[in-house]
Amino acid sequence: MKKILLGAAALCLVACQGEAIVDSQALADTEWVLKYSQSDIGLKESLEGLFTVKFGMQSQVEISHQCGTYSATYTAQYSDNGLSAPMQISSMGSAEDASCDTESLMAYQNILNTITDYDLEGDRLDLKEGDVTSLILERRFNLCATPASLSGNPGNDMYAPVSVWLDFGDTPHADVIQHFDTQYPDFTVMPSSECDARVLANMNRNTLDQLRCNDAISLVTYR
Repeated sequence: MKKILLGAAALCLVACQGEAIVDSQALADTEWVLKYSQSDIGLKESLEGLFTVKFGMQSQVEISHQCGTYSATYTAQYSDNGLSAPMQISSMGSAEDASCDTESLMAYQNILNTITDYDLEGDRLDLKEGDVTSLILERRFNLCATPASLSGNPGNDMYAPVSVWLDFGDTPHADVIQHFDTQYPDFTVMPSSECDARVLANMNRNTLDQLRCNDAISLVTYR
């Protein structure tokens, strides 16, 4: 059985059941967006704004949200037989002096300091405290080549949630709305007094990029 090691260590030729332990790129140079947190009894709590976790090439990890950007280091192991192995993220700074609502954001950030394990499968990353999955993240989306047009003023805070009008033209949109409502916890349809077929919705910037790459949407306008 091979074991793949992430972190500051380079290629290590250590015998493990007759095979070498090798350095891995499983998490290195990847960026993730927090979809929701989960309590030890399975209760889920979503986050409206953008909360990103970026793993560097040399064991660095960077956490960014509305209250700022915080750096730490991480170690992780990934086994090529599909089993996760221990992870640890070092403590990072606090946002006591930040001019934002820090309570929920720092609660998520503090959970990162207690992570001991992870599961990585495709575009989903589960961070765990022992056997309990605490944070569920998705891979940061790269905008497609031909996204729907975007107009209006988004504001300066890229980590704050945004409200946009979604124009579907003559395309039926019920299935699209249902899909995003089910798959993206930050996506919320908002009441509108406008007498047209547009949909008003609130979401984070990563989900907005996903929406702009859906063929059913012809125009997106910031509220």
